[in-house]
Amino acid sequence: MQITRVQHTCFVFETDEGRLAVDPALDYFGNLWSPRGRNRLASQLLSDISAVVITHSHCDHFHPPTFLHFDKETPIVIPAADRDSEFPMVKELAEHGFRNVIEIEAGGNVQLAGLSITSIASPNSIEGIAQQSILIDDGKNRILHGADTLEDFETFRRLREEGPIRLALLPLNCSLNYQNLRNQMSPGTWLEAAAVLRPQAMVPLGINEGQRSGVSALDAPWFPHNEALYRDRTLRAGMPEETHLLALDDGQSIVLDDAPLTTDTPITTQSDTDDSGATDIETALGRLWSILLDIHIRDRHYFGLVRTMPHDAWRDAWLECRARIEDLLPTWHTVLLNATSSLPDSRITAPVLRWFPTTSRHLMSRGDAAGQIVLDSLWLLDHTMTETDYAQALYTWLAAQVRAEPTALWRCRLEYSSWLQQRQEPKRAALPRGFDPATTQEWINRQAAADVRSAPFVYPRFHPAFGPFDTATAPDSTTTAAPLALHSLRRHEGRLQSAVLVLKDADALLGRAIDQANGSLSITDLCTQQGLSPHDYETFYVRLMRFAPYCIEHHWYPSQAMVWRPDYRA
Repeated sequence: MQITRVQHTCFVFETDEGRLAVDPALDYFGNLWSPRGRNRLASQLLSDISAVVITHSHCDHFHPPTFLHFDKETPIVIPAADRDSEFPMVKELAEHGFRNVIEIEAGGNVQLAGLSITSIASPNSIEGIAQQSILIDDGKNRILHGADTLEDFETFRRLREEGPIRLALLPLNCSLNYQNLRNQMSPGTWLEAAAVLRPQAMVPLGINEGQRSGVSALDAPWFPHNEALYRDRTLRAGMPEETHLLALDDGQSIVLDDAPLTTDTPITTQSDTDDSGATDIETALGRLWSILLDIHIRDRHYFGLVRTMPHDAWRDAWLECRARIEDLLPTWHTVLLNATSSLPDSRITAPVLRWFPTTSRHLMSRGDAAGQIVLDSLWLLDHTMTETDYAQALYTWLAAQVRAEPTALWRCRLEYSSWLQQRQEPKRAALPRGFDPATTQEWINRQAAADVRSAPFVYPRFHPAFGPFDTATAPDSTTTAAPLALHSLRRHEGRLQSAVLVLKDADALLGRAIDQANGSLSITDLCTQQGLSPHDYETFYVRLMRFAPYCIEHHWYPSQAMVWRPDYRA
């Protein structure tokens, strides 16, 4: 049997009957936990996989952008206890079309790729995620793969009593979570495990994932050790006399034959091969899936860790994928369409589906495929497009798709307005503490009266994130007075709610005049132009301030044109 380390805890066990991959997870782009590895070589090492074992659901072990390269009939073994988790792997695998998922109970056994694979009960992660170690047996060699598990000396003793362990792969890097509470074995417990198991050799897992350069006070100590640890004389001196330390780097292999495992066991280093660009295509697709799928849903839920990918990095990653596939494949458009269409709609996190969910669902209800919508939205990007410009481009494109459907167009505009307001919200000051509704109204009335007294010097302007919108596109609009509408996104009991204010009659006249003037006319000018009194404006202003204080601005000089403002035209 040949054993090859691919990356992190991913190993391939190869026999004459097949190739078993454990925890295949390549960091194509944006993985919160694993460092960037040698993905070209790793992709080649993961070719022709006969079966897969996943030890637990952390994203550096259970990684859809990696296993999407495998055939959908590939047997995938997962711990049965994970079915009761918040985000069951079996459900996610089924959504991705995998049809041969094997849920194995602790102590259960399956035969795959010429190997006997036994699930070993392991302590859950500190946040409660089900873990499993696996015992691999080819009839001559018993190998324990511990992945990320915490120590369980009782289980280790039982395994040793059942028979000798030839090789143990155990975590050494002491992952730290939850205020420095360990979520993996530490160097000390690793040595204790060595004393209990007494294998011929041990391979440290996670050790080459530590910081490779200086550590600052701003770095999280998730994997605090680097490669120097396994060369440390203190660590080596603490190992049992009969156990040897084998440090395998990415792409290195050993062969288990009749010779005993020692520090002198031959290690073969794999090298990239020329495969006519096939690996480059796989890497590009893995990168594409990494930017389209939410692989950190469990990290947010269990750890409170939010992986925010800046727009520029996300945009450039997509453009790199597209350029690479265009260079390598004449059928690149079909390949990209198939890659996006293969993803379950509920798992895609492309901006078009996140920012315009209702409009996207409407297009899908008309027969448009989610994959095609996503791909069409990606074509809009270029190297210079900012996030704001991209949101405008998405709105313009979507609004054109639903221009003939007033209700759908109205909802599309509200979604764009919501996106703008959410981006602006962090810049808004909150009401002073202690302000109750009565106090708030008192201050609004006071300000309105003061500004109307200064009407020749006050220049109103709508904040364009709130509208206004022509309600000819609004559903159930029955008035014939050409009303306008403003939209506000509010937080109520922790939830976002949309509110709409319809302006009619005198309010509609003022609203339309303010929108057209865009800060160039004073209150006096506006009232004179529309044949309205200052009192009409004061009533109008109070109503708007009660609806959304930031929807209208008063300036003391004619407003300069905004550097950028949204365009709601369809």
